[in-house]
Order: sequence, then C-alpha cells, then structure tokens
Amino acid sequence: MVDHVTIILEYKDNFWPKRRFLKETIKFKLDKHSMHNLNNAMMYDIQTEKGAKSHLPQEH
Repeated sequence: MVDHVTIILEYKDNFWPKRRFLKETIKFKLDKHSMHNLNNAMMYDIQTEKGAKSHLPQEH
C-alpha cells in the first residue's frame, strides 16, 4: 500500500523588498509504516497544541 502526501507551505518572505507571500507544494509517497508514523506525529502535535505536556526534551 502506498499513500501520497502533499504538503503546502505558505509563508511570508521578509527578505524581498516587497515582502511577498510565497507558496510551495511538496508531494511524495509513503509506505504503510511511514504513513502510520506520520499520522502519529500529527496527532501528537495536535494534542500538544491543545495543552498536553510534551515528553520531548526542551531546547535551551
């Protein structure tokens, strides 16, 4: 089983004189195991944003 993932990045480029907004699209394929890991990582991020404490070491 192969799943396709598309990530769309939209960001403001502050280095150009006009400070324009840019959009980039990244497309790639993941096998079943990698897709499962990606889903777990996204769920962890969603839970962390809702106020759950992170179990990852904090950067100093």
